[in-house]
Amino acid sequence: MWRCRYTGPGAWLALSRRRWLAGGAIALGAFALLAVDVHWVIPHFRHEPYVHLWRYAHLGQSLGEIILAIVTHPLRTVSELLTGSRLVYVVALLASLGFLPVLGAWDLVGALPALAQNLLSNDPILYRLRVARRTKRDQAVQVEVRHPGRLTTWWTSRRVRI
Repeated sequence: MWRCRYTGPGAWLALSRRRWLAGGAIALGAFALLAVDVHWVIPHFRHEPYVHLWRYAHLGQSLGEIILAIVTHPLRTVSELLTGSRLVYVVALLASLGFLPVLGAWDLVGALPALAQNLLSNDPILYRLRVARRTKRDQAVQVEVRHPGRLTTWWTSRRVRI
């Protein structure tokens, strides 16, 4: 399901930069590539079906069922995201960066697919605080820290000059 993360740049392009066609094309392309990988590429090389869908078994047994459950039952999906350990993880992740990514508002949209993918998982290692490895979701939330010019522009426009 790691290809689902590539929908982030598409969402960012569509929502943050208002380039709807390009962003939509990138997001749809990422989903199409994910479907091809899960249904044909991975089973061909591993000689078995894609094994990591068990992490999303509460949403469905196949990629299509999982996506359909997210789209048709958004309240249930949001309730899955609003559990205590998941909220603690998100707050701790943002707190470790001084809540600076929140200032990015629309620029943060690019990180949401990767973050949601891990938070919707049944595997708590994907949203535990004390995991020793750095993951893409941690790096993606740092979007504002990676673009210091945007933060500097925001800061200098509000600073009182003497």
